Amino acid sequence: MAQQQLADKRDQFVRTLWDRADTLRRGEFDTAARLATIKALVRIAVHEQPLRSATQCRQVKSVGSAIIDVLATANGPTTTENGKYASAAVAILAALLETEKTTIPTPMRDVLDAASKLLENNRRFAPLQQICAAPASCSAWEQLKILEGALKLVKRRQRSQCEGGCAFELTDEGRDVARRLAKERCGNNEESRGALRAWGGTSADDVVVLVDDREGGGDRHHLHSIGQLLRDNRAPFETRTLPTGFGDYVIARRRARVDAATGCGPHVAPVLIERKSAVDVAASLKDGRWQRQHDAMKRVAQLGASRAEIVYVIEGDPSKHVYRACGCGCLGIGACGNPNLQAVTAAISERERAGAKIVRTADPRDTARWLAAERRRQLQSHFREADRPPPQTPEKRKKQPTQEVSPPKRSTSVLTAAARAAWTRRDRDALGRLKVTELKQLCESVGEIASGNKAALVDRLLTPANPALLVQRKRAGKRVPRDRTCNYALLCALDAAQEPLTKERWMAAAEATGIANVSLYEKSGPMAYDGWAGVGGDLTQGDPPLVVKERGSRYKLSTCGGDDAGKAVASALHAKAHQRGWCACARPPAPVQPVRLEAPEQAMSPLHAAARRARVRTPETRRAPPPPRSASPP
Repeated sequence: MAQQQLADKRDQFVRTLWDRADTLRRGEFDTAARLATIKALVRIAVHEQPLRSATQCRQVKSVGSAIIDVLATANGPTTTENGKYASAAVAILAALLETEKTTIPTPMRDVLDAASKLLENNRRFAPLQQICAAPASCSAWEQLKILEGALKLVKRRQRSQCEGGCAFELTDEGRDVARRLAKERCGNNEESRGALRAWGGTSADDVVVLVDDREGGGDRHHLHSIGQLLRDNRAPFETRTLPTGFGDYVIARRRARVDAATGCGPHVAPVLIERKSAVDVAASLKDGRWQRQHDAMKRVAQLGASRAEIVYVIEGDPSKHVYRACGCGCLGIGACGNPNLQAVTAAISERERAGAKIVRTADPRDTARWLAAERRRQLQSHFREADRPPPQTPEKRKKQPTQEVSPPKRSTSVLTAAARAAWTRRDRDALGRLKVTELKQLCESVGEIASGNKAALVDRLLTPANPALLVQRKRAGKRVPRDRTCNYALLCALDAAQEPLTKERWMAAAEATGIANVSLYEKSGPMAYDGWAGVGGDLTQGDPPLVVKERGSRYKLSTCGGDDAGKAVASALHAKAHQRGWCACARPPAPVQPVRLEAPEQAMSPLHAAARRARVRTPETRRAPPPPRSASPP
């Protein structure tokens, strides 16, 4: 049953939709539904990832709720005869890939003959004359229209001398897809190699999340769901049987060998991750696994060249799992007889005092988001350092020039003491005596807009200081919503709500704050965009995104990523809005750290600082002149 549940069902879904399209062909008013079914059939057939359930097909374009309902009733074999294809679209791509070795473009008759040989025995193309007279009468041939139109994998060439009046050839993208499908889909009649062996996404840096194949109960339970969540967060992963002491997850290179005898090695990030729900913690305390697992992880952490970091991901709130229905009144976590809330909380705190890092997540989806963010952080902090070439030895080091380092010709970005003092005191008269170039330089340093005349620049500099987090994001080139825009209001509304919101409640809450200069419901431009237009491109995209979408079409601020998390950015924006009197909500946020101007020596680049130090020399003490020679005695 587990193998049937976890098998790739693309071919099974293709057969179901093909039968559905043939049924709709008999109806007089089912043309639109039939074309939608064929389009979904083709997109599922050429999809690059395995599809193991009808729900998973929602990620495929052109697959809507009506198609999902049809796929939910799919049954029959999931395998295909070796050398054959279940879809006419894939058979046509394979046929064109083969015939282009001798003929480009391939005449219509040759395409039909070659593709018919690659189809399953119970599928066939209609005769050529019937297709030319009524193309809609052949569901197999209509799949070619999707390849030619929506997907643009095939080109049609008019050839009056050919039978059928046309010929076909692959586009560059179609050729790549055909090669992939010819290799992967030409028959799959073999036993499944496991739930997630083919689920790991590609990674240019070859860094993946190693998942213990016993996590979530293994192939028979929730391992496939964990893999799906990681793939949704674009985190490449691979399943392995991790040795004792490595926890449930390890971030490593795909080519790394995780071996308890040799330790983490140079290619494994020094992080061992153990995921436990609140009930798991109580059960581990009860049977003694809590201490045994930690001792094993400490031994493994000391094997590598550098001490590994131990991380416990605590999933869920223990206080929400107190079992109150027992008669003894023990109030165990998850079941009667388990340790109570105080014991579980004390055990987690003890791990934190012992040096382990504690990460709290709400659910498995939140855990997957944290794993993806942790992989990116490890890649930037550890793997990039490991990939750098070794430093040169003193013998190989090039001789450095002896002359003094001269500063670059461009003017430095060091603020004058007068400018810094004027902004710190918010002195309008002192700011007015500065030059426009100094005012613009000062605006850039404190995160204000550096455009406009002198009066506008002075007015901006007199406003309360921006949060330091927002200024740092601007300097790093990261996305920060402009003041009093719809995106600004939406982020502040989520921060004030402190809970996930649906689209309707989110829009209403943002409108009620009064932050945006225009109404979020006002439509503008030729495309009639409203305040929701920036959510899909600006707020829910990025690495990490500021806003994430939960089940039930609810939106909440992301919490993974440290200062880059949506929660931190929204809190800074919300504090700024209250500080400047833009927000009318009744939940003012906690104060945030304002931006501060660095000292001149700290603001200099290393090159300028070195040049300045080289020019400042201590005056040499001059030797006293020798005493005059006394006259020689007569």
